[in-house]
Amino acid sequence: MAYTYHGTSNLIALPNRTVQTYPSGLVRVERSFVCRKADVAKNRNTIRVNERMPMDDGAPAFDGLFIFPEPQEIVRDDGFVEFRVTAYGRTTATGVFETNFDFGGFNFFTQDLRADGTQESNPPGFVRAIFPTYTQKIVLQSSEISNFSFQINGDFLPISVSMFSVTVQEGQIEAAAIAVPYEIWEKYVMTGPSSSGLSYNGLTLFTSGLFSSFPFTSKQRSSFLGASQITSVNFGVMSEYTIPYRFNFGVNFIRK
Repeated sequence: MAYTYHGTSNLIALPNRTVQTYPSGLVRVERSFVCRKADVAKNRNTIRVNERMPMDDGAPAFDGLFIFPEPQEIVRDDGFVEFRVTAYGRTTATGVFETNFDFGGFNFFTQDLRADGTQESNPPGFVRAIFPTYTQKIVLQSSEISNFSFQINGDFLPISVSMFSVTVQEGQIEAAAIAVPYEIWEKYVMTGPSSSGLSYNGLTLFTSGLFSSFPFTSKQRSSFLGASQITSVNFGVMSEYTIPYRFNFGVNFIRK
């Protein structure tokens, strides 16, 4: 059967636009367009990989929907060619963070400041701790990668620090590791640990490391989250990144 079409030579958007969103902020939009067979070559220049989705407001993406992969073409029996188009965008520039916890440890340092202004640093100590870990899922354009920092600086603290609970029963000494909040451990170090240890939840606790009986007058913390084992999936202009951040922390106790 022959058809005679008297309408436009431009693309015609068909109904049933579909939208999928993902936790990272990635948006996938699918829709179809048709044009006359005689106008296919012209419209192919409009519907190309990495170009914006034509005749579309981009919602819910905030900075555009970009075509990926190559559109599919279907030659129909009614004299039209149908383009099935998929495009990707994003709803956020920061992505989302997932929080977890990990066992590890950190070094702490002690330093004496003499009256003449010189410094004396003691050998570092090490304690076991539980750290927060974060995984960021974010969608970035390829042009943004060179300006994106895969490190987060801030006053990130361990969740807890391992101290020792020591008991004596029937002449035998038993020691067990107990997790206490970081702030309690730090205060214990700052005030100068005594031979009687720290009383916490009915237990007497001690920490490992090198201290003197004198309190410290100040402290300096150093902490940041550094990325490791970054993975990505490309969707043309947009790429979805999964970025695990690992905890880096240290503290220096200073005594004048």
